[in-house]
Amino acid sequence: MIISKSEEAFQALYASQAGGVRRFLQGMVGGNHHVAEELTQDAFIKAWKALPTFAFKSTLKTWVYTVALNTARDWLRGHGGKTFVALDPDSLNAAEGETPETRAVKEALLELEEEPRALLILHYYEDLDLNEIAKILGIPQGTVKSRLFTAKGKLRPKLVAKGFTV
Repeated sequence: MIISKSEEAFQALYASQAGGVRRFLQGMVGGNHHVAEELTQDAFIKAWKALPTFAFKSTLKTWVYTVALNTARDWLRGHGGKTFVALDPDSLNAAEGETPETRAVKEALLELEEEPRALLILHYYEDLDLNEIAKILGIPQGTVKSRLFTAKGKLRPKLVAKGFTV
């Protein structure tokens, strides 16, 4: 079954998924709100163009996150795999209400490689289950579980180095 490409369907998809996709992308690119917004738009344009090929092998949600992840990977590749901490007013204002623990976790996440960062953000920030993450990454659910365990292990010493006990 192929989904039709209608403006109403796309608007509904955007309305239901854009917030989560934007948060995910912001985490992947280092917290820069402006870059995340641009990547969100790019991801949804790619999704719009590919919508007729969506064949329900996953949920629309996991498919959109897959497009977003690939968009983030393309951006990271174009920037040498480097993330950066944003110094724009929106990011600074949002950071004012953060606890030191929350800020430390975000900073530690940025020190991780792309895949462990994506796994942790998808699972703990976007609240996706192992099956959804498996579909997004195109790997078995058991592999997601073991890589998530490994990612937490990589995050732990970074938090300890920042003075937190985990």
